[in-house]
Amino acid sequence: MVDTTSPPVSKHEARSSPVQGFVSQAVEVASDVIELSELQVRLIQADASQASQLLFRPVVAMVAAGAASMAALPLILFGIAGLLSEYLKVSAWMTQLIVGVVALVISAVLSAVATRYIKSGLAPFGRSTNELKNNIEWLKTIFRTPLSQ
Repeated sequence: MVDTTSPPVSKHEARSSPVQGFVSQAVEVASDVIELSELQVRLIQADASQASQLLFRPVVAMVAAGAASMAALPLILFGIAGLLSEYLKVSAWMTQLIVGVVALVISAVLSAVATRYIKSGLAPFGRSTNELKNNIEWLKTIFRTPLSQ
């Protein structure tokens, strides 16, 4: 009698099916996504640590400068205006106006310099942003790739 049954199959071949292959691929992608997320969080933590180290001194200096300016500036400006008024024989309101404008220009320059240092302290976050963009693009290509490949 002729055996009409199919030849015996290995356990691995018997278990594999298209659904199971899809599930294993989905699990693999999910695992990669989780690992990428963990790496992204670590990168953000490293960038935040670096940024806080770079920003600490400029921020402390800015706060100290602001406090000292608010306390002393009005007195100094009125003193300078009074001195100019006496020396130049000009009315007090005119010298106060001139001194106020000069003080405003100086504060604008100082603010611009401090802003530049603060922006440079935030530069490390560019690394996290670029890495996140790359990871998102990679995930998009994985999910857009047809299953037949």
